[in-house]
Amino acid sequence: MTPSIKGTVYLLMTMIPLFILGYILSVNYEQMFFIFEWLLGVVVLSVFVLSIKSIREAQDERKWIAVSILAFILQFSVLSLFLGPYTFYPMIYIYYCFAVMAFIVFFKALQRNGTLRALPITFLIITGAFTVYVALINSLWGKDWI
Repeated sequence: MTPSIKGTVYLLMTMIPLFILGYILSVNYEQMFFIFEWLLGVVVLSVFVLSIKSIREAQDERKWIAVSILAFILQFSVLSLFLGPYTFYPMIYIYYCFAVMAFIVFFKALQRNGTLRALPITFLIITGAFTVYVALINSLWGKDWI
């Protein structure tokens, strides 16, 4: 595993305690929630830059791992934008487009990669859960089509 892929995976794992911090800030210290938002933005941007760097560095099957990390972070960014400042109904379809593209990349990474298969499988499970959540929001939206 290249150092940039390893660093990208470590940065992705830092999102877990960051979400716990976000929950604590949103429940107990709402006026400081902007700290979580900015930290999440920095982590997502760092993962994006490192995944592009690792796509350039990797020459063999690890390139598909880096591409799957990039697809996951793009899909996660669109989901975060939908749940955050851009909570508009058409954003749901933009998320669906990015999720379908991410699913395609994950399946390609599973086909082309023989060693690091756990990462695309994890991304498939997480993206599937996010997509079910967005589909639930879509069904509960109450859009009037008349």
